[in-house]
Amino acid sequence: RTMVGGSTRFWYNAWYSGAQVGGGSEQGLQNFKTIQGQWQMLMGDGGDLSIAWLQALGADLVMTHNKQSKEYYHDWGFPEKFVGKLETVYQQDGDYIFKVARKYPGLARVVDKKRLEGLGAVVGADDFAHVRAYADVVEGGPDNAASTKWEGIEKLHVKARVADGQAVVVQMTHDPNWKAYLNGTRVPAAKDVMGQIELLAPAGENEMELRFETPLENRLGGLLSAITALVCGWLMITGRR
Repeated sequence: RTMVGGSTRFWYNAWYSGAQVGGGSEQGLQNFKTIQGQWQMLMGDGGDLSIAWLQALGADLVMTHNKQSKEYYHDWGFPEKFVGKLETVYQQDGDYIFKVARKYPGLARVVDKKRLEGLGAVVGADDFAHVRAYADVVEGGPDNAASTKWEGIEKLHVKARVADGQAVVVQMTHDPNWKAYLNGTRVPAAKDVMGQIELLAPAGENEMELRFETPLENRLGGLLSAITALVCGWLMITGRR
């Protein structure tokens, strides 16, 4: 997952299947904190706060460009704020790619449940204390790596060893239609203070499956569309007669 700006955010998914913190078209967005984080990263001058947002939102890389770049849209207010704070993995003609310091790769984290649920709500893009506290919980949890693997775009496999008093955070926007299963049994999936998914998995080795189940309104809309198409076809046939 990468934080990108400028025209890159449009082309990133037009030519490639790249995961990014936010896209160029976000109508119907359910987690406004992702917008707050993007605004701060693009416009804010605080490198440490931006890094906290990157860690909180599960970003592995951040791509910036300065005035020397050939990028058309120079929307990074302080593009070099990560220099010396993050590892530079690419630099050429005003374009930079930085690697975000994360404890483990992937989108899942085993965390202390009390610490997570005791966090205060993030209030605004510049709320350094609460964003940093959340990042510390997901990055400073138990020395126990969790792994994730996508199967298509509507199914995510999550593997994690969980002890008593621990939970699993999946750094994706919570939606009531994301359902979690363990051996066919539902696992409670709550919304944490960052608007992401908290899986209340039982203690032990867990191989869970997150599925996005099509909402009822979408299924009803599909049925209505099919009925409408049939009616239109019938009207065309009878009209010709």
